[in-house]
Amino acid sequence: MSDQLYNVGLVNGPIASNPAENIMEYNGYLMIIPQIVGPDSEITLKFEGIDAKTIKFSDTNTKEWIAGHKYVYSLKEGDYTFKVTPANSTCTYAGDSIKLNFISEYINQNNQIQDLGWTAEIVSATPDNEYWTGIFNNLSDTNGGTITKSLYVTPSEFTTTNEDDLKLRDTEPSTYETKTNLSMIGSSYYTSNTYIANSSGWFKFLCTVMGNAIDNGSSPTTPNNTDCIDSGPANFVNYLGQTISSISALNIDTKGATAQLLWSDVPGLISNVKISDDNQYIEFYISPQAIRQGNAVIGIEKDGKIMWSWQIWVTDWILNTENQTIGNGYPDIMPFAIGRCSAATYKYETRSITIRFTQETSNLTQEVTITQKDQTLIFGENAPFYQWGRKDPMLASDGLAETSKPNYGNNLFSIFPSTASQNLNEGILNPNIFYPTIGKPGSWFTPFNPQLWGNFSSAGGSDVKTIYDPSPIGYQVPSLSLIMNFISMGYKYENTPIPGYWFSPNNNTDYTIFMASNGMRNQGGNIGYMNSQQNIGFYWSNTNYYWTDTIAEQELVLNLIFPSTATHLPIYYQENPSASAINIISSVIASGNE
Repeated sequence: MSDQLYNVGLVNGPIASNPAENIMEYNGYLMIIPQIVGPDSEITLKFEGIDAKTIKFSDTNTKEWIAGHKYVYSLKEGDYTFKVTPANSTCTYAGDSIKLNFISEYINQNNQIQDLGWTAEIVSATPDNEYWTGIFNNLSDTNGGTITKSLYVTPSEFTTTNEDDLKLRDTEPSTYETKTNLSMIGSSYYTSNTYIANSSGWFKFLCTVMGNAIDNGSSPTTPNNTDCIDSGPANFVNYLGQTISSISALNIDTKGATAQLLWSDVPGLISNVKISDDNQYIEFYISPQAIRQGNAVIGIEKDGKIMWSWQIWVTDWILNTENQTIGNGYPDIMPFAIGRCSAATYKYETRSITIRFTQETSNLTQEVTITQKDQTLIFGENAPFYQWGRKDPMLASDGLAETSKPNYGNNLFSIFPSTASQNLNEGILNPNIFYPTIGKPGSWFTPFNPQLWGNFSSAGGSDVKTIYDPSPIGYQVPSLSLIMNFISMGYKYENTPIPGYWFSPNNNTDYTIFMASNGMRNQGGNIGYMNSQQNIGFYWSNTNYYWTDTIAEQELVLNLIFPSTATHLPIYYQENPSASAINIISSVIASGNE
């Protein structure tokens, strides 16, 4: 057909009405040059008040216009369907994936269905368009049809007056090109089970070895720290339960492996987790919008099994600073528990977006509004708990009551339903799971090994930092004698700003060491000793003791316990300690390095 424009009809400015009306009056004719009606033949009609409509002739019975013949066509537009239905139109401050169900099609007079595409545009957004611009771009679609699309709403931004969080937010982010190497100090490599990040931006750490297998090393792939397995740890095993009998067995086979965020106690804190192209590092990103004090666990996985995992502690505290001096030949200790987060309030504001979808050809429109709800989170001083001998943190309390902090991710923290003791490697395979044990001997794992956290002094060696030690670089779980030394000196209890005990290593009024009363997770995994009447603190050492009575052999550990109502500071033996989870305050390794 010709693409020439014709003035149809003898009526001045013919207008079609609904229902259909004949607009060709007075025997008016439209003279058409004889031609074949091919697959591309079409006619474009312009009706008043709406956009032009193009209708194809390819489905007509007439295939050729012959000279001297008259052809009459009834041109009627088919039916357009355009529906956009959100599966959910609201989400929490923590973000969510909003599913939008689309039906976009045209049915002609022969009941043939044609899928029609659509465009998407922002109509309004609060607080402004800057946040929303990048997240809805995939909602336009040129193919159309009946499909489901997802709009991912990231966690809201928050406001806070907490000075520690404001320091983190004001720190310059590291770029992808200059990502911070958490496994390097100076020009040497150091590895650990906990890494500390002090800013937003891009980071990486070595994933080629277990724990602290590289100490002041020159190679990122060669374990060199024989201390981390000391001598004869027959029960040190990898994720498959295989005995680790040599330093070379501490390598992790990263070929074909993947890395993922398991859980975090801050929404949207860590993303873009992956293994580097050279298979030596795990890389991750900390969002400048989401950054605040918190903890996360990242795992490396192959064949559906987690081979190892690491804690990321986001804090304004700089590694190896503000250490507290014990004296008497003992190493210093950290200023607070591993993973500590100070008391803070976070306010997340409501925000929303309205998107207009427009169907092609028909120009039918539909608007959808997505609202992200506001939230205020209030936390007291808190720190993750640890089961004795395990390298991974257990979710902390909210610091105010016997309630867990929220956690986010693909493998949320959970409590195992069975009370049976596990093999040691189960803790490696499942770093997000607390293993309860009821009854005696009460250890979460079997067979029991009292040297998992480096207490080799009872076997004639010296205390070391092992591959299961959860301390960051330069620190290790303290010995019992170290803890006994400073808690036997002067102390005082304070309830403000947070409950806990101050200690004076010099037995005078100069109280320099503070240990918070953060409660614990009991043998069943539930948080205890956190309420307004009773705040008690529990801290691990690296030591387990055994004693035998006439009934059964029981495991006991000397724990630090701080009852706020006590007139003196008691030290209790706690039965079945390895099933519970409590805090750790680490000591500095004597050399100052790994």
